[in-house]
Amino acid sequence: MNRFVLWKSLIFAPLLAATLVACPSKVTGIEASATPSTVASAGTSSLTATVSGTGSFDGNVNWSILSGGGSISNGTGNTVTYTAPTVTINTGVQIKAVATGDSSISKTLQLTVQAAPPPPGLSITSFTVTPSSLNAPGDVTLEWNVTGATSLELDGVGVTPLAKGSKKVNVSKTSSFILKASNASGSTSKTLDVTVNVGSLQPGVWDTSNWNEATWQ
Repeated sequence: MNRFVLWKSLIFAPLLAATLVACPSKVTGIEASATPSTVASAGTSSLTATVSGTGSFDGNVNWSILSGGGSISNGTGNTVTYTAPTVTINTGVQIKAVATGDSSISKTLQLTVQAAPPPPGLSITSFTVTPSSLNAPGDVTLEWNVTGATSLELDGVGVTPLAKGSKKVNVSKTSSFILKASNASGSTSKTLDVTVNVGSLQPGVWDTSNWNEATWQ
């Protein structure tokens, strides 16, 4: 070995070693996407994730469904396929991608599964609740107008009449009601919310915030 080569070795070998020590293997981030992000009922979406880092990091990804249902073709991989559930109302889905090399680094995707249009001739023309808001537990009246149904369900329980009807329901807390109409070709549904503002006033205490002199005239 000549003097020049020996000199280079003595100078650059420590620098190379220091560089290797300064760049440990580490996952630093993750990017993920869903194509498309709006999926038809029972449709599919391609999920892709890319992990970034330093050194010889693990670039693999673990997938899981947080909410909304459906299935993933493979729990691990940079590209997987999501299959949406069959839904009768538009449904939000959350899917989480986690870096295999560091479980603290993740990305959550938001997807929407769109309900299939109702079968021809089947329609929920109207579905209403009166009142839609209560200041204490009490009764509300649900009313519906439906065409083309051979069966009707309110929160999973069969109800009649099929075309036009109403039902009184007692609610003690904020609730949602789902009306589902079906026939031989399929089904459709609508959802209503009822708000119960329990606890806004203490028992025996009057709300005088809106009182004025005209109240007593």
